[in-house]
Amino acid sequence: LGTFDVVALENGGQAEDASNLFYSPATNTIQPGRSRKMDDGWETRRRRDQGNDWIRYRLVAQSQIRAVEIDTAYLKGNSAGWASVSVKDGEDGEWWEILPRTRLQPDTDHRFVLDAPAVGTHARIDIFPDGGISRLRLFGSLTEEGAQRLTARHQELGG
Repeated sequence: LGTFDVVALENGGQAEDASNLFYSPATNTIQPGRSRKMDDGWETRRRRDQGNDWIRYRLVAQSQIRAVEIDTAYLKGNSAGWASVSVKDGEDGEWWEILPRTRLQPDTDHRFVLDAPAVGTHARIDIFPDGGISRLRLFGSLTEEGAQRLTARHQELGG
C-alpha cells in the first residue's frame, strides 16, 4: 500500500476516546481534507486545573509511522500551545513518545519527519494545556503483521 495516513477515518482509523468533547467530537481531527472552519476541528473548553487534554486513536492496523502532521487551521485565539504524540503497540503495550512536547502556532500546518519509524496500533495526541487542533495525520505504512490482519478482517466482512 505504500505510505498513507494510518489514522485517517477514511482509511479505517478511529478516535477511541478523548478528555474533552465540550465543543466538538474528536473524530473531526481525522476527517478527510483540511478543516474549512473553526468548528470543523476539535476544540476544548478552557481548563481550570493543571492537566491537559488528549485524544486516543486506533490506527488502521499495526503500522510504521514515519511522519506526523498537526494542523491548527482556523484556530487563531484558541489553538493548542504545545502538543506531543505517543504510540503503543497492542492493547497492553506501553505508551512511548514519538513527538516530544512541541510548540504549535495558530492557524498553521505543522509537519514533523521522525528520525526512525515508530511501530504501533494506537496513537495519542496530548495538547497543552487546552485549546484545539484541526487535524492529525500520521503518515506511514502497514507492517507485515498489520497487512495480514487487515486482509483477514476484510475477508471476514465478505471482501
